[in-house]
Amino acid sequence: MKKTNLIPLLLVLILFPLFKADAFSLIYDEPKEESSEVIISVDRENIPLEAIEGVIVFDSEAFELSDISLDGSGIETWMTVPHLIEPGKISFSGVFNTETREDILFGLFFDKLENSNLKLSLDSGVILAEGDILYTLEDIVSTKVSLFNVTSSSHPDSNTWYSNDKVELSWVLPEDAQKVKILVDENERAYPSVEYEELITQKNIELDDGVWYFHIRYFGDNGWSPIEDKRIMIDTNTPDKLEVNVKKDSLEIFSEDELSGISEYEINIPELGQKYTTKENYFDFSGIESGIYSVSVRAYDYAGNYLEKQETISVEAVSSPHFSGIVLGEDEIFVLGYTEDLEGKVYASISNDDFILGDVVPVSDDGKFVYCFKRLEPGLYNLHLVSISEDGTSEKSQKVLLVGQKEFIFGAIAKVLITYSFLILLFILMYACSKKEIKKRKKTKKVKKVKK
Repeated sequence: MKKTNLIPLLLVLILFPLFKADAFSLIYDEPKEESSEVIISVDRENIPLEAIEGVIVFDSEAFELSDISLDGSGIETWMTVPHLIEPGKISFSGVFNTETREDILFGLFFDKLENSNLKLSLDSGVILAEGDILYTLEDIVSTKVSLFNVTSSSHPDSNTWYSNDKVELSWVLPEDAQKVKILVDENERAYPSVEYEELITQKNIELDDGVWYFHIRYFGDNGWSPIEDKRIMIDTNTPDKLEVNVKKDSLEIFSEDELSGISEYEINIPELGQKYTTKENYFDFSGIESGIYSVSVRAYDYAGNYLEKQETISVEAVSSPHFSGIVLGEDEIFVLGYTEDLEGKVYASISNDDFILGDVVPVSDDGKFVYCFKRLEPGLYNLHLVSISEDGTSEKSQKVLLVGQKEFIFGAIAKVLITYSFLILLFILMYACSKKEIKKRKKTKKVKKVKK
């Protein structure tokens, strides 16, 4: 999320009285039960909002606040978590997640104490929008009481694109409803014209790609009600274009989707079992293991449709660090080595298991380095050296180390082989010497016989 500059907002809150705002987006059903939930939300579609502060008031003699829910909130960081500051007053302030357009702030649970209508209003409020612009809430939001609570199991969020063209809608009609009119078209504001004598409460519609609006109103004791609208966004097609250019150490990706837009790119390298996602139109692959790989690149639109291309990338090998030797200290062990890649960083790790990216080892100007670690418990260890630079990651340079009770042996396997070879040579020499001695004795006996 882009870092939000809260200084102007804080100055307003500290140095000046809060701006008066007479309107607020309170979307809720008029409570008919003893307990009900009210969803508090704002319209973030037209103005990119960054932070909000406000106080909501209600009649505490008619309703009691029983709980506050933060589920599904568009607020990423709460400066003041919604709470009851006094009977009938709820205070809150927070910073929006600007990567989403979630309108919901929080939910309020009320218990009805007496038979009256729930009336919520904003006692005060201020909003910080993109570009450090301050608005009073009355500048950008309006009060909206939901008569129908229109919901969709197939397209629940009005701010989200869906790849499903079969729309399921349902709503609740007030008790005095006698007729109902609905309409689905591409106009944000329209009068419902399809009238139903039967009081229907659901509708299944198949729509083409695009942005649609469902409109509904009913005829009751007081005549025709206000119109309620719900937006539906559908995109069933894959992105229009995907181009991938393979550079020396990166992929340049170009993609277009005229309807819902490109949301992200996915790069999959099956041979390495690695998958990456990025919102940028490039991918730097210099940091992966050297080799030649078949890579799949997907461009996703905001409805989840994707277009895919296969490419081959070649990651050049980076020179591995070299092992020179070991020096034993009183309580420490020093590993000596050098690297040919003076621009990269050398990482060293010593463990019983596989390589884990360990300590950064300081490298001198001539490429030499010393890796120091404390003496280990007796056992078999793996010493790994790896170099990482802008050109990628080197192959692992590995040595087997055997720590004894009183000594540290480098290359235990090699040491064993050398020992066996030495013993074999020793036996050969002993055998040769023994055979020579036997021949000498036989020759001595022959000389003695000739003299006699």
